[in-house]
Amino acid sequence: MDPRELHDLAGVHPEQVAALEAELVARERTMKAEPAPAVALDAERRRKLESLGYVSGPPERRMPGPLKDIKDMRPDGLREG
Repeated sequence: MDPRELHDLAGVHPEQVAALEAELVARERTMKAEPAPAVALDAERRRKLESLGYVSGPPERRMPGPLKDIKDMRPDGLREG
């Protein structure tokens, strides 16, 4: 037992890890993706949510390709280790 979660016990109980992973896979197989319902937002709420990355706008306004890695956008051009 590690109630304060101070130690990784996965290596100590590999059989329990395997059972939990199998259960997770089984549950994921029953899930299906569904589109989120449309929500009406006023301009201020939309701006706030967009600034946090929660709203991306319609497809024609989205940036093509993958998003930039924030570490590559540092003003000094350096990446931390």
